[in-house]
Amino acid sequence: MSLVRYSGWDFVTSGGGELTFGLSRFLFAGGQGGALYVRRSGQQTIHRLPYVGFGGGVGVGVSAGGPVSVSVSLPFQPGGGFRIYRHPLRWGSLALDDFVGNYVAYSGSGSILGAVSGTLIFIGAPAWLVALANNPLLPGVQALSPLTAIAACQGVGVLWGTAETSGAGVGLTVYHGRVIGHSIAAPGETG
Repeated sequence: MSLVRYSGWDFVTSGGGELTFGLSRFLFAGGQGGALYVRRSGQQTIHRLPYVGFGGGVGVGVSAGGPVSVSVSLPFQPGGGFRIYRHPLRWGSLALDDFVGNYVAYSGSGSILGAVSGTLIFIGAPAWLVALANNPLLPGVQALSPLTAIAACQGVGVLWGTAETSGAGVGLTVYHGRVIGHSIAAPGETG
């Protein structure tokens, strides 16, 4: 039996926005929000997974906004995704409801007049488990919260995309957030 199993789901694209604050992108913190789009293999229906997250990163660059950088990506812009693989310790099939929960995303990006990024995302960690890791009564455990989300995730996949941005540079960002639900994407929403 293989440890890596295709879940039967694929990332289609994503869309959203990111706002970061920092020292000319040397060290920065920020937030992101938007939607991931997934489709079950062999089906035409695309599902929207809205998300919100916070994180930080390192990089080199400049922004027209000084310490503030903004990037926006629409789901119909060039971008896409690949297969979503089931966590090796999870059995059974991956259901749409399994995507709801915490996520950890590692995103590398480069920008000059627009941005291009690639993101490795661990998705669907149960919120109660991540909340337990964030319990202030457990000193020192809060720093493990992203690791808890990775260890407890339902699946993992890769996305790539393009965005409009206020800066130029390269960077690596780690986000920790939550997929807050799912719905069917509107016709034409993803291009």
